[in-house]
Amino acid sequence: MEENMTQWSYNSLSNLKYLDQVISESQRLHPVNTSLSRQCTVEKFKLPGTEIWIPRGTHICIPTFAMYKDPKYFPEPDRFNPDRFSKEKSDQISKIFLPFGEGPRQCIAKRFALIEVKSVISNLILNFNFVPCLVV
Repeated sequence: MEENMTQWSYNSLSNLKYLDQVISESQRLHPVNTSLSRQCTVEKFKLPGTEIWIPRGTHICIPTFAMYKDPKYFPEPDRFNPDRFSKEKSDQISKIFLPFGEGPRQCIAKRFALIEVKSVISNLILNFNFVPCLVV
């Protein structure tokens, strides 16, 4: 934060890329939604890479929590590692990581929620000292 600023600006919060990674990794480890549900709205849909056809009207459950814990997509899935979401690696997991849903049914408050969380975390770090606590 610049010296004479008393508040964070939208641009300064938007440029905190590592904080974005930390928030994404926190959402992966502790998701609000453990699954997404959708309904097939096209006449027939073929799952890519398979011979499976989904008829219109079929309800589909996407087990996001299971995907987030799958070592195929996230090596060492129980380890907190914000670097998984670095710019170089984000293309690999963009179709797997769905904390706000995807497509036209995606959460309309996604950007607001993320800027709000970044604002709170940034102000806490700026105004308080944090120390590790050992719980016995």
